[in-house]
Amino acid sequence: IIKIKPKLAFSGVINKYGFIFDTLAYSDSASVLDGTCNILWNLNEGIFDSFLVDLKANSIINSEKLSVYVEFKNPGRLPFSVDNLKNDFYISGEVGINDFPCARLFSDQSVDNLISANLTASGTINNPFISVNLSESSINFAGYPLTASGIASLDDTGLNANSLNVS
Repeated sequence: IIKIKPKLAFSGVINKYGFIFDTLAYSDSASVLDGTCNILWNLNEGIFDSFLVDLKANSIINSEKLSVYVEFKNPGRLPFSVDNLKNDFYISGEVGINDFPCARLFSDQSVDNLISANLTASGTINNPFISVNLSESSINFAGYPLTASGIASLDDTGLNANSLNVS
């Protein structure tokens, strides 16, 4: 059982265009993060045009950082339907994590068990391109140390792994 005791505090503005958090603070027993977050949407004449999430947070006590930038767009201004969502709405984004403490997700982790990675995504739901670049990361798995690094991608040719190193 994980007992991280999370706490979230924020302040900002909410209006018909979205949420703008100029202060965002997250803490738990593993770490503390401070940052900002914007969640915005655009409707033109009742038609969904775009959605944006932009989050940046870092720790004041260690090297942990989190960044999320994701855009979801409807360039053809098509009506919202499951078929259009899968084939004609486009996503592009990047998520970066640096020195994310594994203790936040798993029990029996030390302060040295950290994950650092970059994830990029683009395309449509039916035709995505997703890439994960895992920097040297470590986790305790069933009581044993596990370290990993490498690059993996998913595209129309399938799942590809490059220079995957696990020990």
